[in-house]
Amino acid sequence: MAQRRKRRSKAEIEAEKKAKEIQAAEEAAKKAEGYEKVRARDDEGHFIKDDPSTPENEAWDWKKPEEPAKPEVKAEPEEPAKLVKPSNYDEATHSDVPLYGSARFRAKKEVKKGTR
Repeated sequence: MAQRRKRRSKAEIEAEKKAKEIQAAEEAAKKAEGYEKVRARDDEGHFIKDDPSTPENEAWDWKKPEEPAKPEVKAEPEEPAKLVKPSNYDEATHSDVPLYGSARFRAKKEVKKGTR
């Protein structure tokens, strides 16, 4: 035969209601402060279970969420690097490959004439 549940008195029911109201008010205050309810974990990262013999629920903790890191403000971009002509750059031929012999002199004449 199954056991019957013990009947609670009106005082017990009222006390339970008040406790729930107080707990709800505390939760609302924590949420207003920016906290959120997260599962409690032990040192190894495993969930902690609730102990039914205590009135407090040990399985949940209040933690303030971490704010995301603000992106770094980038400084104004630097001016692009100026082109540096190689030391063997020849203005007449507009090339850094040296021309030897008559090709070099021909290129200089073309630059002077404006044909190149």
